Amino acid sequence: MAKDITDVTGRVQDVEAETAGRLSQTTQDARYVNELGTKITMTAANASTVDATYDANEAAVINNLRVRLGEVEGVLRSAGLIN
Repeated sequence: MAKDITDVTGRVQDVEAETAGRLSQTTQDARYVNELGTKITMTAANASTVDATYDANEAAVINNLRVRLGEVEGVLRSAGLIN
């Protein structure tokens, strides 16, 4: 019985150490992501019109991508991940 308790206690200590290590890594990862946000500066959006080089479908796709990328940029900026 004493050996079983020792084994369980040892395993609990191992799990605690592993969890602490993962938490430490997660904290480091979060700091890295926050630092990236202060280093990333977005290129200004290109608001020029999509000219006649493209047909209507291609122009619609380009405009849709512009809008969606603008939305993603807005979310990232709101989260403080980009400037």
